[in-house]
Amino acid sequence: MADDNSTDSAVFKDAKILNISEVNLVFEKYLEHMRQRDPEYQTNALMEKSMELLAQHHFTEQELGLMTNLQPMTPDEVFKLIPSLDDESRFSGNDIQRIIAELAQYSEVK
Repeated sequence: MADDNSTDSAVFKDAKILNISEVNLVFEKYLEHMRQRDPEYQTNALMEKSMELLAQHHFTEQELGLMTNLQPMTPDEVFKLIPSLDDESRFSGNDIQRIIAELAQYSEVK
């Protein structure tokens, strides 16, 4: 076990942890750079559709990020991983199942 920890320490010795604002800035700069190289550059349309779907259902920014990053497959997973969504006044299990099914359509490789 000590070897694993020393390996992890060596790998991450010079790593910098970014906060969300810093990551956002990096992405904005990346998009700016890509659009300078190709003015018609577009972000991933499927990703944008996923974000729009969740926003239409009034997911918070945090919930939206967790749903798209974790990609839970069942309402039970959603409710365990994102406790704020386990609220019958907002979503039933059937509502979440429909949202998961629609998100799956956006993430399928065609």
